[in-house]
Amino acid sequence: MTQPLLPADWTVPQIFRDRLGDEPGRQRTMEADGHLLMVLHKAPKVGQTMRAARILWRDPGGDWACNDGTNGLSALKQHLREYDDVLMSLDDAEHNAAGAKQYLQVLTRLAPVLRAARHQHATLQSAREAIPKERPLINARDHAYRLERTIELLMSDARGSLDVATLQQSEEQATSNAAMARASHRLNILAALFLPLATISGLLGVDFPHPGKNGNFLPLWQPSYYPFWGMVGIGLAVGIFIAIIISRRQSR
Repeated sequence: MTQPLLPADWTVPQIFRDRLGDEPGRQRTMEADGHLLMVLHKAPKVGQTMRAARILWRDPGGDWACNDGTNGLSALKQHLREYDDVLMSLDDAEHNAAGAKQYLQVLTRLAPVLRAARHQHATLQSAREAIPKERPLINARDHAYRLERTIELLMSDARGSLDVATLQQSEEQATSNAAMARASHRLNILAALFLPLATISGLLGVDFPHPGKNGNFLPLWQPSYYPFWGMVGIGLAVGIFIAIIISRRQSR
């Protein structure tokens, strides 16, 4: 059986209990017969899908209570301090982020906190309007506004830093791609130069001439080397021609 959100010993108007379901729902303020009820969400945690509620009740006599059994006003101050702690943690994470991935993680964590802070500020403002002279509510409303504004500024900073980090990574990637393209172009030129020569040599089974009778190689200008040099010249000429064609196509 689901436990009721409101403690059984709270002497609140029945309309409050009727308006609350098994889950807390959105943050909001309820008012009836001089009673005030505030449904607030605790600071969201990483990976948390269901929001944990902190419910505060003020009776017509000005006494406060919290659904966790603590004093209502003390619980409200602690509630806002929890948001301060989360904000400080996210501020440190944004400050220590070193790349786009880290900034994106910070933004992902900031988004639910900002939504909760905005609704919290609206709820406290509504409570402030319901009880204009309740000084603790005024202070809590102002605190909630500072939280909302600070989170907005932190999110703006994180987005700006993410944009800068993304541009830097894009520039580094472009520089790396350009270097790889130049290296690939050089390899293509080398392959074009020597592939015809290697192909002709392989097809003809060309080998370096054997030594003469005395065991020494003949001078390179001897007629017996002419076919060899002719093959080398033809292979290099074809290679240079192909390399020129490749260079022109890649320069377009």
